[in-house]
Amino acid sequence: MQKVNLAILLIAVIAISGCESKWVRLDNSPVVEDEFQEARNACRVDEKLAQLEQINAQRTDRLLDAKTNEAKMLARDDYAMESSAVYAEIDACMKQQGYRKTN
Repeated sequence: MQKVNLAILLIAVIAISGCESKWVRLDNSPVVEDEFQEARNACRVDEKLAQLEQINAQRTDRLLDAKTNEAKMLARDDYAMESSAVYAEIDACMKQQGYRKTN
């Protein structure tokens, strides 16, 4: 079961990294890298993503330690809710800064 979970995790990482979104200006003006980085800093994007990485590492540990399928599902659900909240917070802040994500 652990090999299956690891395989699922690897596939998810590959899929996410292959489908990275791009940030664009809300007013369709060109993205200026310095201004974009200032917006990222104002929204503490890197800090929030680092926290999410820590949460994911804890989730992975919980998945490996889980004895039942219910415990594994709870660990996955907790991470899904936490990551959704973090990404929603980043998106809301970046919109206030004048940026939105595209896919």
